[in-house]
Amino acid sequence: MKYTYLKQWVNTCPLASNVVDKVHILNGLLQLSFVDRSILTFVYIENDCFPIYEIKQDKINSVSTWKQLENARYVETSISDSDRIIYFYFEEKDIYQQINRYCLVAECILPQPNFILTKVVDDNLIVLDALKKYTYADNPQRQILPNLEYQKPITSYKPLPESVPIPIVASDGSTHVDMNSYFVHHYRVELVLKQTLAKQQQLKQKWNKDYQKLQKKRKSQEQDLKNAENAQLWFTYSEIIKYNLQNIKQGSTELTTINYFSAEGLEITIPLLVDKSPLDNMKIYYKKYHKAKKGLQIIVENIKKTDAELHQIRVILSRIESGDMATLENLSISPTLRSPGALTKIEKLLKIKIDQDWEIVIGRKATENDMITTQLGRPTDWWFHTRIYHGSHILLRNFAKKEPDPELIRLCCALAAWYSKARFSENVPVDYTQIRFVRKPRKSAPGFVTYTQHNSFFAHPLDLRAVKNILGI
Repeated sequence: MKYTYLKQWVNTCPLASNVVDKVHILNGLLQLSFVDRSILTFVYIENDCFPIYEIKQDKINSVSTWKQLENARYVETSISDSDRIIYFYFEEKDIYQQINRYCLVAECILPQPNFILTKVVDDNLIVLDALKKYTYADNPQRQILPNLEYQKPITSYKPLPESVPIPIVASDGSTHVDMNSYFVHHYRVELVLKQTLAKQQQLKQKWNKDYQKLQKKRKSQEQDLKNAENAQLWFTYSEIIKYNLQNIKQGSTELTTINYFSAEGLEITIPLLVDKSPLDNMKIYYKKYHKAKKGLQIIVENIKKTDAELHQIRVILSRIESGDMATLENLSISPTLRSPGALTKIEKLLKIKIDQDWEIVIGRKATENDMITTQLGRPTDWWFHTRIYHGSHILLRNFAKKEPDPELIRLCCALAAWYSKARFSENVPVDYTQIRFVRKPRKSAPGFVTYTQHNSFFAHPLDLRAVKNILGI
């Protein structure tokens, strides 16, 4: 975003003296929710970075982070004179009634924006945490690590002395009387819509490719069916060749003789392979006959299954075309889930949608355990199960392929403990690992798996309602 636009937003900053409730880091968003339900959002997606402030929004469904800012009061905002760096200052009283000052540094510098939480100590900014931490090995000019003094980035950027026309005209022709409303429009209408359409197009291409593969498979099965339906013909050919082996010359392209299986005694012409002997031709037709006879029923069943899969994909493509966001989220990984009724079964699973990065899925019976572990789960998703007791498989879907927050791990372990035989116990041992380390032995009972490379956590069982309350859902 242009420096002049950011400066205009800071000069007309809509934030009031308000207390921070939670801090959430989502995919492409850093959000500060205040006690009055207003939200300060830092957008860093689609090669753009800027803040927006919205009032009376719904609660954010995500695990909170940066606990230092919780219950801190917003004080002021300023912007650097030399680059696109915005400073947000907060104050908070500790249990000793001492005032602690924090500064959230928003480096809206492309192509890699960063957000750094610092503590103000003797007019110096000491780093507490950052969205992206790095050392001199990563950046020879500076390092961003906890307990070090914050260093501004060294750039050759120079702000242009230009003014912002009011009202501001967006790319779609809409006008906005202040910079915050323009930023909100730019994010909600332009960036989010662009992301959704791109995701929709990507899914359509993936499923269309899968659909084309199935169509080729269907044509091949039709040919197999035609061959299978010719079983009696292959038997007739082989038997007639058998009784005419001495009359067939090597290299003949066909055999014309009386059809012994015809009541009228009509002539029949049998194609022969030139490079094969009469005996080999007879064996080939016998082989076709036995294969067709045994495989006819199997081929018919396979065709029914393929037709059902094609219908399932047509339904999925239709729902994606209509912009069904639930379908986009559920099927973001799933050409393996094209079997009949798979989509319906997925939608019936017990799920907690945390945010666009994370979703918790709970298996309530053995067949659901198998589905979420062997079909729905991807290699980077996380899997939870009580170590000693029988219980549900808990899947933490990792859409952004990130490391889960320790609090999120704790909550998933608590759910695994609750949905087990140890529901009313304390300190229930729960193992968790990534799906890539979970295996289902061949012909094993539904819900039975083995796993390696796991960690353990002693969890206090929590039911679904308690977990939702903690997540603010």
